[in-house]
Amino acid sequence: MIFIYIIEATFVHFFGEDQIAIILIGVQIGGGLLRIWSGYYTDKKKNRISLLKYYAILGGMASLMLCLMVNNTYIGIIFIVLTGLFGHAWHGIAYTEVAVKAGIERAGTALGMIGTTVFITSFLTPIIIADIAHIYGWRAVWGTVTILTFASLLCFISLANNEIKL
Repeated sequence: MIFIYIIEATFVHFFGEDQIAIILIGVQIGGGLLRIWSGYYTDKKKNRISLLKYYAILGGMASLMLCLMVNNTYIGIIFIVLTGLFGHAWHGIAYTEVAVKAGIERAGTALGMIGTTVFITSFLTPIIIADIAHIYGWRAVWGTVTILTFASLLCFISLANNEIKL
């Protein structure tokens, strides 16, 4: 939902609402297909965490390119679509990994915690983005998305055996 407002606010002065709707439909359908493929792939390969890392890196790179190209409408659209796709792709495999790590005794609590965190983030994001865009512009919005996306990689640091591994 947040993505809809962001893309419309970023590019509404270049495209009509019909064109924006088509782009958004493509991102939503592509995101759904990517979530299904990701689940299938990680069920076969048993590599949810590494795929989540790749999605974070790819999403960070796409949002960085969007930050740099936000004034170039057509290239900006390409990178906003990629940012949206990578932003959608992580849900299923992340939720599954959280449930697996928590174990059967605590899976419900863990899923409730991640769901609540995503909900709170979805609630606060439009408020924060509106302020950043108003004060600093859209380049700063996408720069912030880039920083936060790359910062998400910190969630994958393992302190097992007293060494830090990404």
